[in-house]
Amino acid sequence: MQHEKLSRSVERTVLDNGARVLSSFARNDTAAFGFGFNIGTIFDPPGLEELFHMVEHLLLKAAPGYPQRRAMRILEKTGECTAHTMQCQILVPHLALVKGKKYRKNFRKAFRVLSKLVAQPTFTEQEFLLERDAVEREMEERASEPAWHAYDFLYQTLFGAENPIARKTVIDPQDVRRLSYETVLSYCQSLLEPNLVTVVGHGSLPHRSLVRAADAFFRRHEKSLKQKGVNPRHISLNHKQDIERSIRQCRLPDPLVLKPEPRQSDRLPADLGGIALGCRLPSFKTKYRYALEVLRCILGGHEIDGKSFLSGDVFYEVREKRGHMYHPNVIDYEVSPLAGCFCICIQTNSSLLERVEETLLNLFRTYRRDGISQSIIEDAKARIETHFAIMASDYKFDFLEWMLDMEIGGAPEEICEHVRNIRKTTRREVLEVIEKFFDPETQIARTLVYPNSGEDPAAAPTKIHSD
Repeated sequence: MQHEKLSRSVERTVLDNGARVLSSFARNDTAAFGFGFNIGTIFDPPGLEELFHMVEHLLLKAAPGYPQRRAMRILEKTGECTAHTMQCQILVPHLALVKGKKYRKNFRKAFRVLSKLVAQPTFTEQEFLLERDAVEREMEERASEPAWHAYDFLYQTLFGAENPIARKTVIDPQDVRRLSYETVLSYCQSLLEPNLVTVVGHGSLPHRSLVRAADAFFRRHEKSLKQKGVNPRHISLNHKQDIERSIRQCRLPDPLVLKPEPRQSDRLPADLGGIALGCRLPSFKTKYRYALEVLRCILGGHEIDGKSFLSGDVFYEVREKRGHMYHPNVIDYEVSPLAGCFCICIQTNSSLLERVEETLLNLFRTYRRDGISQSIIEDAKARIETHFAIMASDYKFDFLEWMLDMEIGGAPEEICEHVRNIRKTTRREVLEVIEKFFDPETQIARTLVYPNSGEDPAAAPTKIHSD
């Protein structure tokens, strides 16, 4: 094993089989831990859209010796359990009560059940069909929200429609029906490739306890495979490497079309439209990342509960001053080891889209012309620090997700350095980021999506999702 003590509270261990254990200790009444997988929706194979979303849905079904209801009763008796999928990760976390003498027993019991579920996911074809129906309904709901359509179109504009980074988030529900029981089961059973796995923990859980549990689990799992003569095909890992290679080989659109033709969708409610505005940025390890996070906060980036900062400039300029929307759907600096993107997505009345576009572009023109005051930057840094502390204390599932992002990005030291690096961010760095990446005339792309108005197709904007 290779062990690193990144700070007084953050430790990282690489097990002999290549799996990683990453933990952050904070003394309180609860601890969260989980299995993170460095693979997500961006790696869905062509023609198998939402594959890894389906895998996530089925990881908590059952395992040998643990039917679904029994497994959930054990996990919920010791805490809370969930699972979710992101662009580059699947996380299956559990939050356990660790107060008093029962905490070791609670942890051991929960870890045993959770590890069994991810190691030997078991589900019937009927259970698969029910979960596939649930994913179809999710896709139908998403298709009715114009911000998602605009977001997809923005990514295609910035990175090119053939780039896996620009994979659609609005999927035709019929495409989900192409997923078969056999295919999803095979990917579920190949997911536990050690090089894809990080066991993450946060809260009152000693690192050594997590390492011992993870190491013992992998040893048992590998011994069981040998006894059965099973040599699992790690199709998830092989496919992930193929997608990463194709992303590196994809050429970005040049020149960048700042405002493509507006799109129409007949799956949107009447009079509701969406706008997405954004630019390409460097990937994960860049000297600009802290300045970009500060800028995101100034604009009104998401708080931990998914809402935007009410003090943000987008909220004030577009909603409070002009009444053009209720709240921004997304204001985010999205970054991975593969690419970076800054995006603002808003849905509002379709007649207001071009006014919202002009308001946002003028906001960046003002930043470039007049700058941003030191006091506003200091306020943003203080907000980031406050919400980071709240996330670490009260929203441990979100904190585990963030820790996994840092590990996937190759920067686990960020867990103990993040707040310090935000504090060190200067006004000059924020203004340099605005000057370098946010020129409305050459760098900021924007995409507009309207509901289908029933106009003559020859005169109407390009149509999407017409089937």
